[in-house]
Amino acid sequence: IFAMMPKLITGWKGEWWFRVLNSKSLVSFSTHEWTCKETLSKSNPKTELRLQINELKPWQKHSMVGGIIWPGGYILRDFLFEHPYLVKDKYIVEVGSGTGIVGLAAGALGASSVILTEKMTTDMSKIIYESDGSINECPVFSDVLLNLLQQNIDNNAHIFQNIGVNVEVMELSWTNQLHIKNIIKKMEGRDKETVDKNSIDLVLGSDVTFSQNSLPLLFSTVRSLFSSSSSIPRFIFSHQLRKGASTIQDIQFAADRVGMNSFKQLDEKKINKSVLEGTGAGIPEEDEILVGVYECSQ
Repeated sequence: IFAMMPKLITGWKGEWWFRVLNSKSLVSFSTHEWTCKETLSKSNPKTELRLQINELKPWQKHSMVGGIIWPGGYILRDFLFEHPYLVKDKYIVEVGSGTGIVGLAAGALGASSVILTEKMTTDMSKIIYESDGSINECPVFSDVLLNLLQQNIDNNAHIFQNIGVNVEVMELSWTNQLHIKNIIKKMEGRDKETVDKNSIDLVLGSDVTFSQNSLPLLFSTVRSLFSSSSSIPRFIFSHQLRKGASTIQDIQFAADRVGMNSFKQLDEKKINKSVLEGTGAGIPEEDEILVGVYECSQ
């Protein structure tokens, strides 16, 4: 009974976040609400949105950090809400979607089409160890994050159907040319003015820049997603400033190497560390977490 009781915590900008542990699965259900500044449909205007986002619980069991919503996801979601024109009528790909909170928000705010992406991940819970600590069985690749994204699309399908927005999931391992080609092909022809051409206008990402080692893979992938596109490569992402993470200089260097050398900060906000309570993530000593929103383009 106690496991099914909602845990009420205060989130960013005074919103209320309900997290209810589902005893029959490894996910918890979070209902995210905010008020939209614009009508979503001329024929059926709405001023309030409610997104239901599932998270993996416990994510540590599977070593899948993408299974929960990190501060960067909250901040970028709110930034898009404050600047809906950035995504309205755009053809968008979200990289490293995790729960999909950012891409789902973009879809709800009127993007023309959104593709959420994740990779097959190593399910550490399936590894069998010997008594000496060595691995007896090779890691098992799991589509649990891809399934999580599909669940979250299904949870909010009524929103996207009402406003005529297409949101779907595709596999993307960074720099995998087959995956990139499949995504580009999926976008071809969706914009009637660019039939048989890459229609991608914008790439989004939240908390995908933590590891310095993965930055070259990330930016190479972002740049490749704009292959044969008539749009100027544009990547909007959030980055949490914290110890052990990539620096802004690291990120700029990686962007420069693929020709995306126009780099600017769009916003910077603080979010209370209480958003991490109950997630199993490390809670920082500081009361507030600093997150920046950045844009790089060619």
